[in-house]
Amino acid sequence: MQRKSPTFSLRLPADLLEQTNELAEKTNRTRTDVITDALRAYLGIPEPQGESGNRLDLMVELLQDISNTLKHNVLQKPTGRATRPRAEKLSSNSSETQGAAQRPAGAEISGHYDEAEVMATIRRMREEQRDRGFRYDNKAIAQALNEAGLLQSNGRPWNNDRINTVITRRMPDLK
Repeated sequence: MQRKSPTFSLRLPADLLEQTNELAEKTNRTRTDVITDALRAYLGIPEPQGESGNRLDLMVELLQDISNTLKHNVLQKPTGRATRPRAEKLSSNSSETQGAAQRPAGAEISGHYDEAEVMATIRRMREEQRDRGFRYDNKAIAQALNEAGLLQSNGRPWNNDRINTVITRRMPDLK
């Protein structure tokens, strides 16, 4: 993560602020990027290497990819974009590392997220376990959901902890 720059507050006349907002919206950049570029141009300072100034464009593109993925209920491989290399190492407990640890390297996830089907399956299996006098087994529910090709909304396979969270938060009558 890039270190934060020192801050500088500036009061602008309303008309100049409006033009800055319009330019930022039109070019899909932040107001800070627009004002920084204007100051650099005025002072004749070239843009430092590695500064793309289009972080908002990258974020919009990423959100569109995610939206398309969710719309089609299919995980897609990320498109090859030129991004800045990260300055710091990822910590060992980052979400990327945890996600990779949940499935074998190179394994493709096939499946989809269907909230109604997931809830119905959890409810049905919990009620079956209760009716048969069995101890509640969230691991069996997670296994059944994964075998049915149902994924979590984040695209990951189901696990014991996630089943417990869904039951606790969304189905308290099954606790």
